Amino acid sequence: MNDLNFHNPEMIWLIVPVLALTAWWLAQIADLPARLLRLGEGAVVRQLVSSYSPRRELLRAVLVGAAMLLLVGAAARPRYGVRETEVSNAGIDIAFVVDASKSMLVRDVVPNRLKGTSLEISSLLDRLAGGRVALVPFAGIPFVQCPLTTDHEVLRTYMNEVRVDDMPIPGTHIGRAIIRAVDLLTGETERDEAAARGNLVPQFEGSKHKAIVLFTDGEDHEGAALESAKIASAKGIRIYTVGVGSAFGDPVPNISS
Repeated sequence: MNDLNFHNPEMIWLIVPVLALTAWWLAQIADLPARLLRLGEGAVVRQLVSSYSPRRELLRAVLVGAAMLLLVGAAARPRYGVRETEVSNAGIDIAFVVDASKSMLVRDVVPNRLKGTSLEISSLLDRLAGGRVALVPFAGIPFVQCPLTTDHEVLRTYMNEVRVDDMPIPGTHIGRAIIRAVDLLTGETERDEAAARGNLVPQFEGSKHKAIVLFTDGEDHEGAALESAKIASAKGIRIYTVGVGSAFGDPVPNISS
């Protein structure tokens, strides 16, 4: 476990094009005198290249190549050794699963259902005494907008950036959203990927107490929500559902106009 390893070893292959580009640049610098001779030796040619400095160009090529190599190294995420640390005030892991379908733009909640959800989540975060939170917006498919973090302000920022017209697939699939949140809270996929990479460092499994807070107007186009809830329950994850909207409703705005 004390050996040097890389979290993203596939990124190391980027060193090859970086070295090739740097070598090509250096070759162009070395070939400059020969190219100038082909142009001629007159005063006009000397005047054209009077401001050119081979030393400065060589230094620029070396610095740019070194910077690109350092970027590749950072992208590969080198790691060395294992350090044990104690996480205090772990509290509870909560995944906020937010319906971002078109119907969440209905204005029966001021200013609309989605913004009302954002305000409610912000209020809940004010009352949380620690713990980790995550954000999973969904429409036809879910995605992780904010992974589990102890920085509640970051989640507020991400929640304010959720847009209905950014959803790649329309519709409302609550079942898929619950499964995605379960996977996020349990970290099973992350541990499987780490094991496949040969990473023997134990992965942090998070708090023993996990919950999903689902904000939706209740319209489910795909079904399977109950089956997904049973899967969450089997893994010890509680689901709290928050209905958004009024009994009277309102027309859905046309976001394309």
